[in-house]
Formats: sequence, C-alpha cells, structure tokens
Amino acid sequence: MTDRSFLDIMTNVFAVFILIILFFILIFREQHTMMVEGVIVPMERNLAEDYYYLELVEHFVIPLGLGGECNEKYYKLIKTDFGHICVAYPSLLKKTPEKFNFYNKSSIYYKTLKGLDPSTTYLVFLVRPSAFDYYHEVTKVAKENHFKVGWYPLKEEEPLAFSVYGRKIGPQD
Repeated sequence: MTDRSFLDIMTNVFAVFILIILFFILIFREQHTMMVEGVIVPMERNLAEDYYYLELVEHFVIPLGLGGECNEKYYKLIKTDFGHICVAYPSLLKKTPEKFNFYNKSSIYYKTLKGLDPSTTYLVFLVRPSAFDYYHEVTKVAKENHFKVGWYPLKEEEPLAFSVYGRKIGPQD
C-alpha cells in the first residue's frame, strides 16, 4: 500500500513538471518584437505584416514609425532596460501645425499613406482623449487606401513606451 501512494505522488509530481514545461514552451515560442505595453485590444490578431504607428492628438496625426521606432524628426528617443520611450518635442505642433493637420490634404499623414504598402503594413493609431472625435475620420481615410487599422487608447500626457514584453495590437474590422 505504501508503494502505491509513493507511485501516486511521483506521478503527480511528474504531471506538474510536464505542465510547467508546456507553459514555458507556449510562452517563449513567439518572437519578441517591440510592441506597445498594456491592455489587450479587442479583436486582437497576430499578423505577419509590419506595424506602422501614428499618434493622434486632437486633429493632428504624427507618424511614429515602423514597429514603434521613434521618428527622430518628431520624437526624442529615450532607451530603457525594457525597451524605449518616444517623447514628442514640445513645440512640434506649435511650429508647423499645418504639417500634421489631418484636414490638410498635403499633410504628413497623406504622404505617409502614399509611401506605405497596404499589403505588407497595417496602421496602429495611438489615440489621445483629445482625438477620440477625429479617430473615425482618420481611419476612414486609411481604410479607403486599403490599410488595415488598429488602435490603442492613451492618456493625454502618457509617454509612448515600447517594450519587448508588450502585447501585439491587431486590426479591428
């Protein structure tokens, strides 16, 4: 009888060990890429396409770059242990607001759309509360240009932090 209880204990320990191994295999099987940290966005999907991030502030669209790389024309790059942070230059929208104005058809947003391939790139909009009213108008233009779009809500003054441990943001239909 004591041999059987020892066998039961060993079987249970072995089963737990197997579950732990499976857990780590599932966690580490995905490639680590630079993604936004935080909440899982509804309708999240894994895609093979490149992520191009754009920040929405009021009616302004500021291009961040592919994979969360800071466009150094518009953002200061701060490297950290977990990834990096992109901080927009304070006077960016004050000096040349027409350059980022969504309603200006020659703005950087429209030029960015023309320079990207919708079959290999999809757009992720990092939306500030001041831009919620404009989000649908901005994404409508992107969808008319055959881009898939995703979004991520941010607080108004929250820095753009990208981490190798963040979540993937997929397009919403």
